[in-house]
Amino acid sequence: MKQFAFILIITSLSLENAFAQKIRNASGTALFRLEEDMSKDDLKDKLRHYAIVNAIEREYGTYVTQESFVDIDDGSTQFRIFGKTTIRGEWLKTTQEDFREEMRKTKEGRRNRHELWMSLKIEGKVRELSQPDIEFNYFTSNCGSESCKTGTFENGESMYFHFNTPVDGYLSIYVVENDEASLTGRQAFRLLPYKNMPVRYRNAIPVVADKDYVFFSLFGENDYFDDFSTHLIDELIMLTEKDEEFLNLYLVFSTEEFTKPSLTISENDSGENYETPKSLQASTLTNWLESNRIDNVNFFYKQMKLKIVNRSTGF
Repeated sequence: MKQFAFILIITSLSLENAFAQKIRNASGTALFRLEEDMSKDDLKDKLRHYAIVNAIEREYGTYVTQESFVDIDDGSTQFRIFGKTTIRGEWLKTTQEDFREEMRKTKEGRRNRHELWMSLKIEGKVRELSQPDIEFNYFTSNCGSESCKTGTFENGESMYFHFNTPVDGYLSIYVVENDEASLTGRQAFRLLPYKNMPVRYRNAIPVVADKDYVFFSLFGENDYFDDFSTHLIDELIMLTEKDEEFLNLYLVFSTEEFTKPSLTISENDSGENYETPKSLQASTLTNWLESNRIDNVNFFYKQMKLKIVNRSTGF
């Protein structure tokens, strides 16, 4: 049985299409303080989120709801929900980010206190929602059961990906190193389709509506394809030599077949008992995702952050 280990190695568009008339340039801003339980990367993620919401609000307005829930109709909803604000558009591409830091002095009793505030002005491409968004159910776990749901993995743990879609379609999964501020020099790896799947799965794997999938699991009940043996499934082992590492995982789904980006076969060190997935530059993956989303309203991608903790280093 082949074991597939994912080793984290840290190393240093054309918009003229059928939907071009619906795409606008937009900008938004956000300002927040760095809290004690936050890293600067966490703060940047928060700023991006709210600056994007601000940009879409400025272009298309919002609905303010009293509850933070959505009504599902055939697995779809017309609007994306951010807390209690319902926005009418979607963010397609970031073209510029301008982060700025400011130290502010405040008083805490008789003591002076210094706080770090960070602001962001973001610019990019937006489009008004023209059709319902697909509500996927997906999460990662460290065992094959939903009870093991987590986004944080111990060094050496297996990772499983759970997925359910309300509509038939095609699925692929990529992961990107998240160690540098810029995408330049970072690698992206394709995790799904599995490395040894038949040629007809070269771009993505077909998934059917309302079926619960568990990927990267060697157990027999996860045999979803008649022409592919569970003995060839890639098992993902989360490993790092640092105290902690972060990854960005991308779920790619389309109701129509799509063509993958060009991939490179990774070379492994002689004697190692693991393989690394096919790869591409992280910036190439990002451009491919954004271009497909702009060109095709039936193409979707979702992003989630994962963490690997190595407690043996003393973290």
